[in-house]
Parts: sequence; structure tokens; C-alpha cells
Amino acid sequence: MKDCIEQLEASGDYRVIARLQPRDTYHEEAAVEKKIGIYLDTETTGFDPATDKVIELAMVPFEYDDAGRIYRVLPAYNGLADPGFPIPPVVTKVTGEGVKLEYLAYKFGFFYDGHRATVDCQAGIELLSRQLPGSGEFVLKRLLDTASINLVRLWAKGAPFDKKDSLKQRGYRWNTGDDGQPKAWYTDIPQATLDAEMAYLNEHIYPRAIWILPTRVLDANIRYSKRI
Repeated sequence: MKDCIEQLEASGDYRVIARLQPRDTYHEEAAVEKKIGIYLDTETTGFDPATDKVIELAMVPFEYDDAGRIYRVLPAYNGLADPGFPIPPVVTKVTGEGVKLEYLAYKFGFFYDGHRATVDCQAGIELLSRQLPGSGEFVLKRLLDTASINLVRLWAKGAPFDKKDSLKQRGYRWNTGDDGQPKAWYTDIPQATLDAEMAYLNEHIYPRAIWILPTRVLDANIRYSKRI
């Protein structure tokens, strides 16, 4: 089988992907400081955390070091809860597809049956254990480094209407103001680049110098939260 796979891939016309085989160990024991991470996944009755319920919760702990190496995968927890009512068909259709995770798995050469939360966790840990093309950096290391960077949400409040296309091309998005935040174009940028972005706005967007614009620091605790 291995020879057949190698021949197919050597032709350049085929790519073979393998079914995920969950592992208990990724790297052998080493004399380095280790931390415990937990990969958590939920299945719910819908998409609104204020009204919908969690029907499955999985947590898979694992050991890792500062370089992003994963060592042992520890015993998992998986719990189910009866929501007390039939799950809507549209939720049944969506729950467990994990399209983005499945796509990333495909890009790294494996596939899995993503119909249970624990399996999604195992697939996620497998991805974190892989190395990025080109740099060779562990995916987990890149994730840890990115999570520690503070972003700033900058609103280009009062920007001229005829500059909207320029702002869109630069990655700004429109906020309607319905959420209590400024009604304006905004972007999320690394905190270290705020001065450079203000210089761009003053040079290319505003007709006169703007010294103060609404901003908000987004750390890892709130970056993907409904609180923003």
C-alpha cells in the first residue's frame, strides 16, 4: 500500500489523504517545562448563546512546551445533555460538519469523520502538532504567538464618503452603529502599527489632520467574544 501511495504522489497527478488515527503521544518525553492545554469543542441547538443550549461538550487535554511541541494527549472528557426538545433539522444538518476544520485537515493530508465533538478535538490537536510549510514552525507555536498579540480596533470616524473604496481595499469594514459602537469604517490592527495607520489616514483619507480617533484594545480574552 505504501509503495502504491508513493508512486501515485510521485506522478504529480494525485494526492492521497489518510484517515486520522488519533494518537496518545506526538513527541517523546523530554526534559523541558511542559504546560497543559485543553482543546474544547461543543455541539449546540443553534447559534445564539443567549437562547440555545449545549448538547455535547468535549475536552481533550494535552501536554505542550513553549516551542509548540505536543507531547502526551491525556484522557478526554465527553458529556451529552438532553435539551428537552427536538433539535431543529437545520441544526442537525449543520452540527458536526466543521467545514473549516475539515478543509485545514485536507490541506495537511488527512480526513476524519467529524460527527462527534471529541473527534473534532482530536483532529484539531493533530493540526496543532503539524509544521507550517516553508517556516517549519509548529502550528501551535504560531497560535500561541498570535494569541499573545494585542490588536487595536480603530474606527475611521467621520471619514469622507468618497474614500469608502480606499478603506475597503485596505481591509476596513463598515459598522452600522446598531451595537452601540461608532457608526464608521473600522479595522483591527496590531497595536504596534497604530501610529503608522493614523499616518496613512491623515495622508490619504482625511482632508485635514486628525489626531484622535476612537480605538479599543482587543486582547486574547475578548478578540473572538460577543463583547466586541
